[in-house]
Amino acid sequence: MNIRTCSIFLLSLFIFCNAAFAVTDTNEILKNAVSTDEAATDAAIKSLREMRQDGLNALLAKYQNEIDHYKKTGERSAEWQRIARAIDRVAMQKDAYASGLYWYTDLNEAKTYAQKSNKPILSLRLLGQLSEEYSCANSRFFRSILYSNSKIASYLRENYVLHWKSVRPAPKVTIDFGDGRKIVRTITGNSIHYILNSEGKIIDALPGLYSPNEFIVYLARVNSLQNRFSPNIRSYQTNQLDWLTRKWNADSMKIGLKTEDLETPASAKPTALEAAPRAVTKSVVESPLVRSITIEAEAP
Repeated sequence: MNIRTCSIFLLSLFIFCNAAFAVTDTNEILKNAVSTDEAATDAAIKSLREMRQDGLNALLAKYQNEIDHYKKTGERSAEWQRIARAIDRVAMQKDAYASGLYWYTDLNEAKTYAQKSNKPILSLRLLGQLSEEYSCANSRFFRSILYSNSKIASYLRENYVLHWKSVRPAPKVTIDFGDGRKIVRTITGNSIHYILNSEGKIIDALPGLYSPNEFIVYLARVNSLQNRFSPNIRSYQTNQLDWLTRKWNADSMKIGLKTEDLETPASAKPTALEAAPRAVTKSVVESPLVRSITIEAEAP
């Protein structure tokens, strides 16, 4: 064996050993992520977070059988709870087993990756945290109806960098039945999706609730235009305002609503009860509870 052949052999062996070590190391991290050893779990979660979407994908692939079993049976065994918690911590989203989406919680990190990947940023602002059970009602709707939708999740992974920020804690109320049973639920609050360019400048905003079809149409519309309008975001926003106004007028005519019938928005910050009628379907659910715990709403 000559020197050149020997060198090639040693280099190949070195590469093979490093690759084998990397695979072994990743498998160990994935096992530790669901360990009962809290220190090992924390270290593994940190490593997977640093791998971003690839780290989450690896964790989902590792425990796909367990995910499928839970979807079929709904059984919340101790093992499943560790797996679900690990997935949520890596994704920074509650019930991420259903969406498989990786979220940044640091906007600067999101901007850095957006610039590197040439993608816009979808930035969710909410009450509470997206990674906890009792974030605001809208964000829970997003998790269960929008992010878990396979078509939407796939589109977001391919076309957007995801980020969320909590504006403040979600207001909660506890109903005590007096026999040991309690119900904890959130009340009021709203959330908004901002679409940002890679520099963090706002391109557009999607407030409140959207159906899955409308949500993905909106995402695709903004994404298809954002590069063309990036030198002049105001031009895009002007065009979008014109499109929304025409759409609103057309929808209003269908139900016989005249624009002059609409109330002028209040200039001061309204109370929860005053704001409730703006979102009719939400107010049906929230207003009775808000009224019952609001002093100003009590009869004299």
